[in-house]
Amino acid sequence: MRSIRSLKVLRAEENSALNGDAAERAAEELAKRSRLDENVLLHALGQGEVLFEAALAKLSGLAIKMTRRLVYQLGGEGLAVACRSMGLSATNFAKIYRLTRRRRSDSARCGSGGYRSGVRFL
Repeated sequence: MRSIRSLKVLRAEENSALNGDAAERAAEELAKRSRLDENVLLHALGQGEVLFEAALAKLSGLAIKMTRRLVYQLGGEGLAVACRSMGLSATNFAKIYRLTRRRRSDSARCGSGGYRSGVRFL
């Protein structure tokens, strides 16, 4: 819970909605304070995609553009590989997969095919 409080403090310090650069700075600051973990990742996704993307990029060591590509590709394989590289559980992968697909507007939002395909990589 301490890391979630740190996240709220950082968001308050920004004093506005997080844009891409601010989200990357927030993720960097959380990492420096050793507060960036999967709880923060899941909380950030519940709050919005920008901080989630920056946190996932930081935790996985991937560039932000690659992270976005993996998160929003139709199948879940890339996202599963990123989650596995960070040691996330299948349960947390499922949460991330469902939440990222729920935000999609196309018809392939949350099909089980992408999820099953992604789980194979865990």
